[in-house]
Amino acid sequence: MKKPVTIKENRFIDCKGNHLILHGMNMVCKEKERGYIGPWDMHDFEKLKHWGFNVIRLGIIWDGLEPEPGKYDYNYLSKIDQFIQYAKAMDIYVYLDMHQDLFSYRFADGAPDWATLTDQSPHIDEGEIWSDAYFTSPAVQKSFDNFWDNLAAPDGKGIQTHYIELWQMIANRYKSESNVIGYDVMNEPFVGSAANDVMELLFQRFGEKFGANDEDNVPSENDLSKMWLDGESKKALLEELADSENYAKLIDVTEAELKAFDRQKLMPFYHRLSHAIREVDNESLLFLETNYFNNLGIFSGLNPVTNQDGTRLSNQVYAPHGYDLVTDTNYMDDANLSRISLIFNRHFQTSKRLKMPMMVGEWGAYQGQSGLEQQAMHTAKLFEKYLCSDTYWCYDEKIDFESHAFFKGIRRSYPMKIAGKIKRYENTLTEFICEWQEHSTLNESSMFYIEDLGAIETGTITIEPYGPYQIIENQNSISGYIKVDSLGKDASRVMSINKIRYERQP
Repeated sequence: MKKPVTIKENRFIDCKGNHLILHGMNMVCKEKERGYIGPWDMHDFEKLKHWGFNVIRLGIIWDGLEPEPGKYDYNYLSKIDQFIQYAKAMDIYVYLDMHQDLFSYRFADGAPDWATLTDQSPHIDEGEIWSDAYFTSPAVQKSFDNFWDNLAAPDGKGIQTHYIELWQMIANRYKSESNVIGYDVMNEPFVGSAANDVMELLFQRFGEKFGANDEDNVPSENDLSKMWLDGESKKALLEELADSENYAKLIDVTEAELKAFDRQKLMPFYHRLSHAIREVDNESLLFLETNYFNNLGIFSGLNPVTNQDGTRLSNQVYAPHGYDLVTDTNYMDDANLSRISLIFNRHFQTSKRLKMPMMVGEWGAYQGQSGLEQQAMHTAKLFEKYLCSDTYWCYDEKIDFESHAFFKGIRRSYPMKIAGKIKRYENTLTEFICEWQEHSTLNESSMFYIEDLGAIETGTITIEPYGPYQIIENQNSISGYIKVDSLGKDASRVMSINKIRYERQP
């Protein structure tokens, strides 16, 4: 069947050709004791709709899907189906995310026990934050190595082959589900034991920087490694990287090593998996993530997945994540806006090279913390600048998002659907503006989500060239939509809205 979201050039479009911005949240349950099923009901999805979201990145977990080699838990998928139907009722699209952290449920979440081949390596978890175990745990690294090398599971079949066959089953199940628009085939693929070489390069470069500043007090690589795993010492190291040029000089030393992994391990895996999906599903979007390190702003070595004749497979999406180095620490309010800009600028450059639309699958992770409004707004402005789509990390039913100032960067006005091509849009404290090229062949209305209809200053909705429009309210919410009718001809159009100059309480 024809899926409701496909790709044209570097943008998402609907089945009629309208330009779409996809904006939403992650919904991922990592708890084995819950069967990897979140406690969400229709009320949660109603909130998402009122917040203006038209997509969710819905997590599925390998351990829940394939508890034994080749045996699938369809009861688990039937519970996932319920969330998909809740989303559909709220006109929210879904893309499925095969989520993992530290490879396996043994260490965090992801692969089942039978697919976690550690070669009896120890699991060492001694850093300040959970993700430090990527670098300290030989068991985690060896598990990834054996996955990339497709070592045999207990039934004699390669564990990567099992993973690919699992995805083919999922694609076959959801190919006719109109609300499931695509598949994020692996969350944050990690390089395995090659991480040791990457970190060695980073610490060598870091040591050179310290040597340039103070030749008598140059820390060793071992000293720097210990400093990186300690909260306060790490904060001091990050102060040396506040300048984006210094930061770029540090991370770029790893680019060749990481691109070798992309070329030798990641792209062959994406090739096998994508072709397996395309055997049963020709329409759904394929969300291709970068390796874990690229989410720090290192240029990715990804290339489009191709057929044997060199033509690219249809509907591929560049799906990086973006986090500053302080994410998950106790000093997230020290995030550096210059580093954040560099990360997303480089992601955008890669999306242009790939000629794919960009979906930032994860960003933020602010959760219940305070003092993060500036970085949330700064990141949102980058998304507006690059016209990219995004899903914030992550929805938590226990958090009162509306009470946090950072939510202003998440729930924001934006063009949801444009009958043509978006040229630019921007939110400021006093104005929302969008410029687009309207196409006569579409003859469709354009739809804008407005996060607070009450904040529109009376009589300040301006549309040039003028055409009829309609304000649509969301029930039981301050939010709503502006629907702008087509002129029925090609035209360059602009809509601007003045906002009342007051600070609405979250």
